[in-house]
Amino acid sequence: MKVMSEKRIHLLKTDKILEIISWVFLLGIWLITIISFQTLPDKIPTHFNFEGIADNFGGKNEIFTLPVIATILTIGLTILNKYLNSSNNLGERNNSENLYIRTRIIKFLKIAILVIFGMIIFHTVEIAKNESEGLGRWLLIMTILLTNIPTLYYLNKLRVIKSTKK
Repeated sequence: MKVMSEKRIHLLKTDKILEIISWVFLLGIWLITIISFQTLPDKIPTHFNFEGIADNFGGKNEIFTLPVIATILTIGLTILNKYLNSSNNLGERNNSENLYIRTRIIKFLKIAILVIFGMIIFHTVEIAKNESEGLGRWLLIMTILLTNIPTLYYLNKLRVIKSTKK
């Protein structure tokens, strides 16, 4: 990977696209929430069991909880990536290829979290308006896949890099 210098990795076009996608998803989450807010009933689902059925309810203002958490996570993960990229805080053993892979894992996890949050908000609105009965079990399965497949892929790449450097 020649996209890296000794102290700082340079973003590839793919990295920039992943960053844009994450911010577009965050904007989408806020748009869905704000647009839906006015038509929500006073009581909305706020928690779901493993089967995707609402098991706790609260006021419609609680619809803003997930977008706020999503915003905090997006900003935090973006700062973490910039911090990893701008300093040699991981020690001399960590070369730029390792750093590149670690920052890529964070980018994919950020997108996965935003997709999951967006789907939960969308379905919360549908359930509140009686247009759906629950999230379904597929959301749990998708959450596991979205968070684990990219992570396992890039962790395997790290393992391969370590084994070739020995």
